[in-house]
Amino acid sequence: MRAFAARVRHASPPGDLRGCIGHVEATDPIGQVIVRCAVAACSADPRFPPVTTAELPQIDIELSLLGPLEPVTEIEEIEVGRHGLVVEMHLHRGLLLPQVAIEWRWDRETFLSQTCVKADCPGTRGRPARR
Repeated sequence: MRAFAARVRHASPPGDLRGCIGHVEATDPIGQVIVRCAVAACSADPRFPPVTTAELPQIDIELSLLGPLEPVTEIEEIEVGRHGLVVEMHLHRGLLLPQVAIEWRWDRETFLSQTCVKADCPGTRGRPARR
């Protein structure tokens, strides 16, 4: 089994990100993972308020198939646009897909920092995404 992520996007304004949740342990059947990720991306991403019923007609859901995770020991190993990131700290974990850094025009340091925000790591709460 492979790992998955679901991204929820608004159709208006075009491409506006409203949530992204991944499932990095490939232990469950794909159908269950897709449903769980799609629901969580709409309701459990700490960076965004939950999607409202009124927004549903404008929502697009994108699914991404993730390859095996590989540890990074130096920030220089991160290739923006090619690598996604998973950050784990104690009970906190966050995943950002490679396309997120490209869409937000982030360098690798910002990409790593924003993955920590996504993980809700201590010291990052309330920090907005930045271009």
